[in-house]
Amino acid sequence: MAISSKNDAKKALSDVNPNHNFFVRNGHVLKNIKELPSALRKMKKDEFEHHVNKERNDFANWIKHIVKDTKLAADLMKIKDKKNTIKKISDRVKWLEKKAK
Repeated sequence: MAISSKNDAKKALSDVNPNHNFFVRNGHVLKNIKELPSALRKMKKDEFEHHVNKERNDFANWIKHIVKDTKLAADLMKIKDKKNTIKKISDRVKWLEKKAK
């Protein structure tokens, strides 16, 4: 889904259905994309690499299929390092928050 309206932005920022929370390898549970940058900052390198590596990007898949932000998911598929992943998600959350107003 392309985020084109205020309602789309609000939905992308809201908590997902509890059945679709993201369970990080370190035990942290994410309910929405606003929680993701903070969780990533606290994540150890091996924990991040468990979720993001050559074979997969669990965060991009969760954002695409559960949060339904296809643009952010596509952008994240191109990124394999933690620093740029945090920046891309943080920038997108700021953009969504402006759009949701």
